[in-house]
Amino acid sequence: MTKDYASGTSMLRLALACRRFQKRLASGTGLSTNEIICLLILHMQELKSVSELSSIVDLSCTSTSKILSKLQKKRCIEIALHSSDRRKEQVVLTDFGRGMSERLLSSSKDLAMDVLASLPENMKMEFANWIQWHSVDNSSEST
Repeated sequence: MTKDYASGTSMLRLALACRRFQKRLASGTGLSTNEIICLLILHMQELKSVSELSSIVDLSCTSTSKILSKLQKKRCIEIALHSSDRRKEQVVLTDFGRGMSERLLSSSKDLAMDVLASLPENMKMEFANWIQWHSVDNSSEST
């Protein structure tokens, strides 16, 4: 394999590792990986609209609305009209949803370590450097 493909191969391995992480995180929860991602994003930040969440998760508004409807049926979220603009919907975690997201975030560290252990050594180092860089709050400089 030539060096031209090295970064592409590394990214593919990392993407597959992330997929394994998502599937393992979802196992036993009764939630899909997309439901978990939406739930955790709602836990981590206050969103102004469904379209804002759609943009973050990189899904269409229609797909995101379907996911939110499923989360509502599973009592993880409540959807209500926005208090300041009655034309918009506001998505809020329920106590059950908040508890579930906290349990998921707590268990994610051990799962992440297992997934990272499956990566080649050079990728582990690159990833560790990336994590360290972001933990120093350089995130505003990255894109």
